[in-house]
Amino acid sequence: MSARKNFRLLLWGGMAIAMYISFFPDTAHAGYLDPGSGSTLAQVIIAAAAGIRRFWAGLLSPFTRFFKK
Repeated sequence: MSARKNFRLLLWGGMAIAMYISFFPDTAHAGYLDPGSGSTLAQVIIAAAAGIRRFWAGLLSPFTRFFKK
């Protein structure tokens, strides 16, 4: 194998291991929520709602302009 393929294999393997460790933590710590988690979750929900609304508005605006004429 070439050095480039070895690097890619090492990179993807490292990323897979990091994702596995992130998504499947030790069970002792999996249920812990710290006091700041609620505000972070609220920010994520608000940002997702605003992003979805903005996406749909941008997606539908050419059609609404076309059919208003």
